[in-house]
Amino acid sequence: MSDFDLFAMETLVADASRQVLANPHASAADYRQALLTLLTHFERMVRETRRMISQSDRREAEMNQLNSRLGELARRLEYEATHDALTGVLNRAAITVRAEHAMGAVILLDIDHFKRINDHYGHPCGDATLVELTQRILRNLPEEAMLGRLGGEEFMVLCPAMRLSEAAILAENLRERIASQPFEDGGHCLMVSISAGVAVLLADVHEAYQHADAALYRAKGGGRNRVEVAR
Repeated sequence: MSDFDLFAMETLVADASRQVLANPHASAADYRQALLTLLTHFERMVRETRRMISQSDRREAEMNQLNSRLGELARRLEYEATHDALTGVLNRAAITVRAEHAMGAVILLDIDHFKRINDHYGHPCGDATLVELTQRILRNLPEEAMLGRLGGEEFMVLCPAMRLSEAAILAENLRERIASQPFEDGGHCLMVSISAGVAVLLADVHEAYQHADAALYRAKGGGRNRVEVAR
């Protein structure tokens, strides 16, 4: 099956015109008719060419818009896959991946008696507390540090290239900043505190997590609103 030729008629007209030119006995009327036919089909060819160019431009614009939307969708999906929906910080998987490629220290922290906030004031107040806590932490982190929500009220601060003693000072500073000012939401004024465990991060992020978690457990067992360093 032959391909469709949009300008097949013009090809035939051109062949017919060549025959007129090649005929030594062709009259002026023959030449005139051949010229008129050529002009008619030339004008049609110009119109079709312009139509195709315009259509191509529209298709290109549509394709560019589609590519832009696909790029935006890909970025949004990547963001949603790596960030916590409530607080906007890195989620557990994303902060763990980053910790696997870093050395320094980690801080595990969570909100003291968070269940009481949810039970007494409701989950919307609890969510607002998590969001405000996140913002306070972010405002007081050094540029190279990263914050991730591990789940519930538990967070991890990844401190690349930071010594254990420096991370402990940072954790204490975060604890003080959070405890020093009440959290306000919908008429509720809450005093919120955190407990934190700090551990060195070398090659094994899971080992660092276990050590920091044990230190966090000691902080809670020691009365909460305190920082403990892994032994």
